[in-house]
Amino acid sequence: MINNMRMFDYWQQSEEQLGKGNCEKAIEYSLQSFQEGLKWLWIEGDSLTEKDIKQIWKIHGAYTNIYKAYVCKADKLYDSKNYEEALLYRIKADSFLNINPVALNDSWKVERADSKNSIGIYYKALGQTDSTILFFAKAIVYHSDSISISNDRLATYLTNLSESLADGRYWNESNQAAKTSIDVLNTDSITKEKNDLYSTAYFQLVYNALANSDLSQANKYLSEVKQFLTPKGECKYYLFHSLLSNRLDNPIEAIENARKARVCYHQVFTEKHQNIAESYMVSFESWMKIPQYDSAISNLREGIRITRMNHGIATVRFQDYIKREGFYDYSVGNYKQSLEKLLKVKKTYERELGQESEKLPEVLATIGRVKIEQEDFVEAKKVLTEALRILKTHPFLIDERSSNLLNDLAYISYATNQSYVADTLYNKSIKLNNEVKKDSSLSVASALNGLGLIAMKNSNFSRADSLFKKSLQLYKFHYPELHPDIGIVLMNQSELSFMSMEFTEALFLVNEALENFIPFHRAKHPTLGDMYLLKAYILTEIGDVKETQILLTRALEIYESNFDPKHEKIISTRKIIQL
Repeated sequence: MINNMRMFDYWQQSEEQLGKGNCEKAIEYSLQSFQEGLKWLWIEGDSLTEKDIKQIWKIHGAYTNIYKAYVCKADKLYDSKNYEEALLYRIKADSFLNINPVALNDSWKVERADSKNSIGIYYKALGQTDSTILFFAKAIVYHSDSISISNDRLATYLTNLSESLADGRYWNESNQAAKTSIDVLNTDSITKEKNDLYSTAYFQLVYNALANSDLSQANKYLSEVKQFLTPKGECKYYLFHSLLSNRLDNPIEAIENARKARVCYHQVFTEKHQNIAESYMVSFESWMKIPQYDSAISNLREGIRITRMNHGIATVRFQDYIKREGFYDYSVGNYKQSLEKLLKVKKTYERELGQESEKLPEVLATIGRVKIEQEDFVEAKKVLTEALRILKTHPFLIDERSSNLLNDLAYISYATNQSYVADTLYNKSIKLNNEVKKDSSLSVASALNGLGLIAMKNSNFSRADSLFKKSLQLYKFHYPELHPDIGIVLMNQSELSFMSMEFTEALFLVNEALENFIPFHRAKHPTLGDMYLLKAYILTEIGDVKETQILLTRALEIYESNFDPKHEKIISTRKIIQL
């Protein structure tokens, strides 16, 4: 009887500590209560006999408080982001549910399923996808075994499972889990508010469709989710809409939806919410397409600021933003800064995610582009080939997103006199875009321009002219105003006219090229040097020697500010000036 009284006293003390949120003391008193209970029942040792199990229900209060105390400790550790230790306490708590006889009643059967779900959430925080999937699946099994009707808990477990399956790139299974969650929500047995659960499931379907470049399906699910939007869901709706618009090469629409997402997140959450940073990233990518580089970089830097506060600078999430900054530097001709940043991002990805990470191809592609501009074609081909190899290990990435990489590889083949290989790669890029978007895109415009260069090199001037015109038509469809990509095609058309001895037309086109290029790039961009050089050649034929020397000097200054002194463009331009 003394042991029984002690058990009850310790149990009361554990209850008091739980009420105060003193998790460690609650654990201490509940364990002491449990030990006194075992002594009262004359149970010894760590293992329980069948006879022990039949009478252990008498001390179920001690079991229950041990579970609650461990959960208390686990949740506090989780809230402080100490995920590994939190998981250990969650697993300890779960072990007491497995042997607690009171857990056989309906309310505790639900708790057993919820415990498995919580363990899955903790594993997700640690990035352990396989374990996350396993425990969300266990939660569903425990729920189905213990509860005869569907309810919102089951829908929650299913959406959690869907998200973790997507993290593991099990797209079909993820879609099935999300759709099953929607089916559960459609049953009459659920009485709780369920719009948030509906929207979570639909947004997962949108995410999966975007990841697999099924853009029409993503748009369909976005339309369906509108009827279930909560204030929080409305924010996500705008964010996903901006992502879709950006993928569809509708930058103005993407920027507007990203702005709406930021306003929404500011109102519903806090100014530090990570999805605000994500909306800034979408705005950056969309402004880059227009392009308005000052607007682009100002948006990106806001995203970088928020991400630094939320995640720190040594994380993959932060490096995702620095990767974009490296792309910005490449786009405006700051090749040295671009390469420095991208190599650091690559190192972080390889260290944190492994040598085959799906994030690497995009980084390697931009490094390759820098190398192309530096005319280091051997290194560029090496880097871009590695990017393509990694892409092939992630089949869901082999779509229009990889077309720019194919265009870059094609350009290297063109520049190294492998016209057949270049032609094949450009056409493959066009095919990938048309399969996904069912219409022409910016990548198609780039590929057509590349095919025009091949035709021009092979002296097939009529075909080159036709391809350049098609490329220009697509660019002007997406960019009704001036744009540097338009300027590049005009420069190529000017060179074609120059080769055809049509010098007046060549001069007109190169001036148009400069008008399209100068407003968007800094004064030292290497392509600007190429345009000055081409204009100098044209003026030489026309007989304007004075402006020719000015243009050659400008081109040389640009090349010297970007390239190594032994770069071919520097050497050749100096020789021309000396003639």
